[in-house]
Amino acid sequence: MAMLGCLVSLIVLVQLFQVAFSCPCSWTTCRHQWRNDWRPSNPPQGACVNQRRDAHFIYTRHKSTGSCPSSRGCSHSSQWKKLCSCREVYSCPYNHWTRWTGNVPSGTCRKQSRLRSYNEAVRYVIRQNSCGGIKSRCGAAQYDYRTFCACRFAVCSLGQWSSWTDLSKPVSNDHCASQKRRRSYTFTWAYMPRRDNCNGVEPQSCPRDQEETREKVVTCSPLPRPPNGKWDREDCVVNSQVCTSYCRLQCNIRNGYEISGTDARRCQTNGQWSTPWNSYCKDVQAPTIVCPSPRVVGNDIGKNKARITLPTVVATDNDGKVPRVTNDVGAAVKDFEIKDTYHIVKYTAIDETGNNASCFWQVTVKDTERPTAVTCPDDIKVETNQNLIRVNWKYPTFVDNYDKPPLRISSNKNPGVLFPWGKHKVIYTAFDRANNNGSCEFFVEVGPVKCPLFDPPQHGTRACNKNVQSSNYEMFCNVQCKKGYAFADSTPQLYMCESNGIWKTMTNGVATPLANSEKKPWPDCAPEEAASAAKKEFTFYTGACIGDEGQALNQIRNNFLIAIRNTPLAKFLLCDISQGLDCVVNNVKVYCGSRSKRSGGSETQRIITFDFIMSDTHPSADHQILVEKLQKMLKELGDLEIYLKTKLPSLSNMPSLTVEAKQATAFCPAPKVKRILDGQGSEIERSICVECPIGTHYSNNTQSCNLCEVGNYQDNIGQTSCKPCPPGKLSIEQGATNVTQCYDACKPGEYAHVTTGGAVTCLACPIGSYQPKALSKSCLKCPQGKTTSRVGASALEDCS
Repeated sequence: MAMLGCLVSLIVLVQLFQVAFSCPCSWTTCRHQWRNDWRPSNPPQGACVNQRRDAHFIYTRHKSTGSCPSSRGCSHSSQWKKLCSCREVYSCPYNHWTRWTGNVPSGTCRKQSRLRSYNEAVRYVIRQNSCGGIKSRCGAAQYDYRTFCACRFAVCSLGQWSSWTDLSKPVSNDHCASQKRRRSYTFTWAYMPRRDNCNGVEPQSCPRDQEETREKVVTCSPLPRPPNGKWDREDCVVNSQVCTSYCRLQCNIRNGYEISGTDARRCQTNGQWSTPWNSYCKDVQAPTIVCPSPRVVGNDIGKNKARITLPTVVATDNDGKVPRVTNDVGAAVKDFEIKDTYHIVKYTAIDETGNNASCFWQVTVKDTERPTAVTCPDDIKVETNQNLIRVNWKYPTFVDNYDKPPLRISSNKNPGVLFPWGKHKVIYTAFDRANNNGSCEFFVEVGPVKCPLFDPPQHGTRACNKNVQSSNYEMFCNVQCKKGYAFADSTPQLYMCESNGIWKTMTNGVATPLANSEKKPWPDCAPEEAASAAKKEFTFYTGACIGDEGQALNQIRNNFLIAIRNTPLAKFLLCDISQGLDCVVNNVKVYCGSRSKRSGGSETQRIITFDFIMSDTHPSADHQILVEKLQKMLKELGDLEIYLKTKLPSLSNMPSLTVEAKQATAFCPAPKVKRILDGQGSEIERSICVECPIGTHYSNNTQSCNLCEVGNYQDNIGQTSCKPCPPGKLSIEQGATNVTQCYDACKPGEYAHVTTGGAVTCLACPIGSYQPKALSKSCLKCPQGKTTSRVGASALEDCS
């Protein structure tokens, strides 16, 4: 190993020695470098160019020691390529066709052509070496060919007819003689365009001349109009008819006439109609008879039948005469009984020729009469301290005109049931098989006192106290209206009921009994508002009346209205819109009346009276402001009075005109009534306008609220009329406030039984009495020695 180490060391020393004592040397090498510097850079459009680029030399120097290689140089080197700018067509739409070439003379055919070329869309693209495979043209133009013709045809015009000329002999066996006339065609050539050829173009010539023949006129005189028919042509009776013409008889088949005999007449060559002629239109139709529509009637009152006057039928005949009419009843009046089906009456109409026709009239008699109460309890009053008590009464009884007892009867209460304190209406209703129903009504009143306790006023309150002191009065009630409501008249607020159940009112410290203690003693309330209008009544005396001035007075009234509305003071000072006032001249009356003279006696004067009314169109909600404005209106009405008295006679050129006026007052427009409340303050401050409550209506004549009359009711506030009760119903007393207060109107054979509480029942007249009138409150006794066989008699004849 030591030997090996020495050897390695010796080698290294030799190498170091060689390096230290050898000579240095160098050499050069060369290589090509290519760049993108082709020349020329771009070819011209549509051409190709050859491009060249030369190599660049890159030299590198090397150094070493010892033996070095030889230097190497670079030889010149170039590269070549071909670059083309190629024309490319990318879209080839057609241009429009050119016009057809060549004119076509009239009556000939010629070949024509046209073409259309491409509208090339071109762009240029760069390609290497060549433009092969790129579309550079759209192609050749497109040609179109046709054969076109100007084809000839004839245009024919028809000329006028020549005059008629006689022919030597008739052209027809039907003619007595014949005539002829002619007209010819003229033509011109015209041309029409056609493709390919002129085959089928027509016409190429005109038709032959036209000829027309007719019968030479030989006439017969007009025929008379046939009765009940006509000739087939109206001309037969209006104008003369030519030879060989026929007139045919046509009878009015629709109206029932047929031909008897031959139907035709011929005008002959001698100008006479063919004979003999004895044909006519024969009547073969039965009369027309129309029966009345089927009729449904109710039974006669209290009967199981109805006496009916048979209706007149309508019967007509084709000859215009009224046919004779009979019926199978044989009378004009007949009694028909109630039954489920109808009765049939046959009518027959017969004309003068014996033709007849029949129709059938149907009449159904139905039971339309309600059952009638024979007995019905009166009102029952029970005075008790018990809260619930049983009350008994006898059952009511009913009879019916058709159905025999027992009838179906229903009720809302039955005897022996418990009744609490209060006033209760008991209703029994009886039904017959036709479902007609009659009722029996009465009141059961239970309470600790005899006084009936009524509901409070509508839109008001009621406070009642039972008297516990020793007094004739058992109950005191105080009534008043709610805010915004008031009574329409001066109504007492305190009401008292005596121990005998009689209600009284306290007026000025005096107790006054009411007319009907069973009826609510106090009225109802209605909406109220403060008065916002003023009224002044004027009277003009314009001069003496002369005779009958009816028409003149009406004209004076119209002229006066125009004049007073145009009065400057009223138009510009009082009723200025800016003041928010509206002025109305109302209730104008013009009449002739007497006027007292200062010297004594009286004279007849033409008198005009009217009301001048001022209304606040925008009344304030503030009562004080409203009162102040109303006072201002009253003052202005006084100014109007002075103006009319001092200025109007001279302005109207009527020096004898005399004006009088009443004091201005607050005013309420219809349908409201004015009421002055009790209390402190001026009359203006206490004036209110109240609408009429239910059960009343406003009257223009009295300017007050009047109770609805019997037979009417009103369930709304502020109305100018009342509503009538439904048919067959009737209100018994004035002031009905609801349709439920309209009761069945009692029919003949009944009388209205009104209980003390106001319940109404129609009771049958008892044995020995009758009543022929409806709506009666009592029955009439039969004459002495006579009586009726049943209850509910309705005629004196029922007494026997």
